Amino acid sequence: MRQLPEKVVLMKEGGRILTTIMSHVLSNISVGTTGFDLEKIFAHQISQAKVHSAFQGYEGYPYHLCIGVNDMVVHGFPSDKKYQNGDIVSVDMGIIYKGYYVDMARTVVVGEDIHQYQPFIEAVKKAHFASVAQAAVGAKVGDMAAASQQIVEGEHPYGVVREMVGHGVGERLHMLPDVPGYGKAHSGPVLKEFQTLAVEIIAIRHKNPAIKTLSDGWQTKSVTGEVCAIYENTIFVGKSGGELLTGSRE
Repeated sequence: MRQLPEKVVLMKEGGRILTTIMSHVLSNISVGTTGFDLEKIFAHQISQAKVHSAFQGYEGYPYHLCIGVNDMVVHGFPSDKKYQNGDIVSVDMGIIYKGYYVDMARTVVVGEDIHQYQPFIEAVKKAHFASVAQAAVGAKVGDMAAASQQIVEGEHPYGVVREMVGHGVGERLHMLPDVPGYGKAHSGPVLKEFQTLAVEIIAIRHKNPAIKTLSDGWQTKSVTGEVCAIYENTIFVGKSGGELLTGSRE
C-alpha cells in the first residue's frame, strides 16, 4: 500500500464530505425547488460538517453555489425561480477542509426527461472520465484534453466550452495548470504524481460552444440558447491514471 502525501489524504477526507453534501443537495432537486432552496441546504450542510464554503466571497462571488439552469453555463446565481419539469440544472460547489480546497459539479434533469437531455449529460460524464483516465504520471494535460474533446465533439454533435476550464486545486481554489476539456494530445504541462486537479468538462448541446457574459460580470449563457451540462471531480494524478478525491465511478 503506497503512502499518500498528507495533502492528498486531507483532500480525500474533504472530498468525501463534499460528495456527501452534493448527494444531499441533488436529492432535494424536484419540480418547484429553487436555487435559494439549494443554497440554504448547502449552508446548513457545511455548518453541520464544520467546513467552509470555497465559493462565497471568492473574488467577490456572492453565493455558496454556482447553479446553471438550462442555457446558463457557469457562475449562475441561485434564485427564487422554481424549477420546471424537464429543466436541466447544474450544481457546482466547493469546500475548504483543513486548509485545502475540493471542488465538484453535477448536472441533473428535473422531473421527467421530456427534452431528452440525459444522453447529453451522460456524454459529458463519459468525457470527464476519459480525461481522468489520462491523468497519469508523465502524461501531459493535452492528453486529458484531447480524450474529452474526442467524446464531446468527435462522438457527439456537442461543443466543449473554451472560455472555462478545469484547473489545479488544493492550497487554493484555482491553481495552475489549466485543464481544458479540449486540446491536442502530447501538448501542455507534464503531469506529476500526486498533483491535484479539478477536472471539469463543460459542454453545450450544440456544435457552437460560444458563451456570453451577463451584465453582472459573473453569469454566462450559451449564445445559441442551447442547454449546458457540467461534470467535475477533484482528482490526483496516479501512476496509471487519475484517482478520484470526490465522487465515484457510479
